[in-house]
Amino acid sequence: MVAPSPVIKFLPFALVDPFQNTLHVGVEFPVGLENSIQAEGGWVFGSWDDPSSHGFSQQGLKLRLSWREYFGSRKVRNRPSSILEGGYLALMGSYQYYWQTFEVDTSGGSWYIPEYHRTIQAFEAALLLGYQVQLGRRLSIDFWGGVGARYSIHRWSPTKFVSSSFNITPVGDLILRPGGRAVPRLGIAIGWILR
Repeated sequence: MVAPSPVIKFLPFALVDPFQNTLHVGVEFPVGLENSIQAEGGWVFGSWDDPSSHGFSQQGLKLRLSWREYFGSRKVRNRPSSILEGGYLALMGSYQYYWQTFEVDTSGGSWYIPEYHRTIQAFEAALLLGYQVQLGRRLSIDFWGGVGARYSIHRWSPTKFVSSSFNITPVGDLILRPGGRAVPRLGIAIGWILR
C-alpha cells in the first residue's frame, strides 16, 4: 500500500463568516496509514459590519492543531485513494487572538472622538467526528462536526466601552464572550493533494 499524501486545505465558509471574515488554510500530514496531524492558520481581516460607518475595525489570527485517527477504508467506490480517506475521530486544540478598535463620539459635538481598544484571547479543546473523501486525482473534501470547550479573555484599553447606541455586534459580544462555555464545531474544507 502506498503511503498517503499530504493535503493543503482551504476553508471557504470562513471567508463569509459575518462576525470574523477569515482567510483560513491548513495542511494535513499523514502519520502512518491511519493517523494524521493537521495544522491550520487563519487571518481575520474584518466583519460584515462596515468599519467606516460604525467606527469599528477588527483583525486577528486563528491557530489550530488536531490529531486524527481514521477508521474508514482508503478504498472508496472501488478505486485506490492517495490520501487518508473515510471517517475519522479527531482531537483539536485551538488559539484565537483578536484586536478591535471602537471609535465613538461620546463628546456631544466636540472634535475629540475617543478610541477604545479590546483584545480577545480564546483557548479551546474539541472532539470532532468527520469524513474525508478524494475527488478525482487532486481534490478532496473534508467535513466534520463536534463539540468543544472554550475559555475567552477580554482586555480593554483605556477602559471597558459600554454603549447601547453602538449598532454592531462584534465577535467578542456574541460568539467569544468572556469566560468558559461549551461550543459546537462544524466545518468543511476543500483540499489539494500534493502528490
